[in-house]
Amino acid sequence: MQESNYSQNGDLNLPMPIEDRKEYEGNMEKKLADLGSKIDEMACKAEDFKEKAAEKFEELKKKREDASCKFSELKSQSQEAWKEFKAHLDSAMEDLSHAVGEMKSGCSEAKSKFEKQN
Repeated sequence: MQESNYSQNGDLNLPMPIEDRKEYEGNMEKKLADLGSKIDEMACKAEDFKEKAAEKFEELKKKREDASCKFSELKSQSQEAWKEFKAHLDSAMEDLSHAVGEMKSGCSEAKSKFEKQN
């Protein structure tokens, strides 16, 4: 049975013709499928980013531990060895600081890209 109470002036309170309804439903089904694909794609990218971020955080933790160990060693060095050891600690701290900056920048870029997509 076809719906036929659709007014000629486009009154939205009356049922729309079955052809319009089928077209609308078809369009919505396509839009839902497209959006679902985009959501799935973003979920994969987010999971990939999560794994990469976890790896980077592990690297940062190792660099922090290395710098901390070098600092502990520095405190126990004699005055003669202290200057040489200080260079090792300075290098480790520079490496750690650079890695933290890269991670912060990468997180900011990811956040910016995500916000632009939404």
